[in-house]
Amino acid sequence: MTDSQAVTTFLADFNHLHRLLKKLLNDQDVAFASAVQQLAKKHPIISAHQLDLDAIRSLRNLIVHEKIASHEEVAIPSSSTIALLKSIIEKLNGPQTADYFTKSVTYFNHDLSLQEALKRIASERYSQYPVFRHQQLIGILSAQTITHWLAQVDLETVNLENISCEEILKHNKSKPLTKQNIISPDFPIFKIDDRLLELLQHNDLPVLLMSNQPNDIQPDNLMGIITPWDLPTIFQHQ
Repeated sequence: MTDSQAVTTFLADFNHLHRLLKKLLNDQDVAFASAVQQLAKKHPIISAHQLDLDAIRSLRNLIVHEKIASHEEVAIPSSSTIALLKSIIEKLNGPQTADYFTKSVTYFNHDLSLQEALKRIASERYSQYPVFRHQQLIGILSAQTITHWLAQVDLETVNLENISCEEILKHNKSKPLTKQNIISPDFPIFKIDDRLLELLQHNDLPVLLMSNQPNDIQPDNLMGIITPWDLPTIFQHQ
């Protein structure tokens, strides 16, 4: 690669990276330095490369603003610098949540009996189950919710065949789902742990439902469910 090609490649990649940072902040006017400073506080990739990005910004400014009289470049980016810049871009471009958490989601109908629900929980060994009434999501039934309900009733007199999933949700006054519990397939995987932590801090349900129609979740468009049990997978790909 000639010096001219190195400069052209470096500047193109720098501009690409700047666009990615703007997108992460949802701010099309933010300067590169400010974007790095803001994202370093919450984005693991930017935090890990903050010093590298500061050096890359300085090199870019030197190339763009400090040409000598003959118009020759006063600095030429090395192959290792270009490789580093491309590496950061690749990390920011992936992976997305759908890459690792797309799977069939087991859900319960609102009128499913508790007896049948317990059988399915024992068989499938999941901890959270979306509950739908006529295609409308009404809540999340968890093993913990059921255990709490069972601890409050007289098991000798209650008939589990006559207790529905919806009754369990109502009895325990299950917390309502909010928009914070819903994510799209392109949700960045590095943001999942922050979202789960935010839900826990607000005493909300620590579960995320992934759907390609997040404004109208139905059984057919559920693409995945994420709970704190998935954090090891999340950390592995940050």
